[in-house]
Amino acid sequence: MGESGRRRLARLVRARRESLGLYREQIPARGGPTTSIVTKIERGDAHEYTLRTYERLEAALEWPPGTITQIRRGGLTSIDEHHLVTGLVSAEDMGLEDHPAREVLTSISDGALLAELERRLGSRRA
Repeated sequence: MGESGRRRLARLVRARRESLGLYREQIPARGGPTTSIVTKIERGDAHEYTLRTYERLEAALEWPPGTITQIRRGGLTSIDEHHLVTGLVSAEDMGLEDHPAREVLTSISDGALLAELERRLGSRRA
């Protein structure tokens, strides 16, 4: 059996919070729910929270409205999950699915791209 919506939400909330460099205690200061509620959500505790609580958590994590509902229903691909955790958006999200540079950019591996950036930045530092 696959991962439950509650467990998926717990995993993604924690991963997103950590990717933002936040401690649980910082979520309320960003307009999110209390530290206690964040802790319970990240543990996957079986509690239903109000829509307002989820909206506040989405805002604190810089997620679009409705994201938590989508996570809990299992309507995300692993690529969608990656975007939620990292905050990176896809070409489709930006309306660039037909952009001529898309094929070139998607054909470059992360390692090759990083090596090229290092080469170019390194030559400027010298």
